[in-house]
Amino acid sequence: CAEEMGGNLNLCSAYTHVMADTMRTFAVILACLAALMMPDAIDARTADAVAALVVSIIIIVSVVPLITKIIGYQREEIAAEIEEDRMGSLSSLEFVDDGIDGPSNMIEMQLN
Repeated sequence: CAEEMGGNLNLCSAYTHVMADTMRTFAVILACLAALMMPDAIDARTADAVAALVVSIIIIVSVVPLITKIIGYQREEIAAEIEEDRMGSLSSLEFVDDGIDGPSNMIEMQLN
């Protein structure tokens, strides 16, 4: 859904919500018709419960890619923040040149 909507997760979420409402409406109508046409074979409550269950499964399956995208975006955002903090910390360090090139020069200075 996110690719079809240009990556806009808010629009994709709204689209998913509208589709879920529409599917549930049609499921209720179909359950009602089935119960009216075959009252001896199908109980209205059972038909409605089965319709709700089927629609719920379809909604869950259709929302999984959306949730995966949201988690992916959150991971990218967190990684970018960590990188920004790391780069900010490194740029704030001050390097002091004290004339000592390394441990061997420090030993020589202490001996003198």
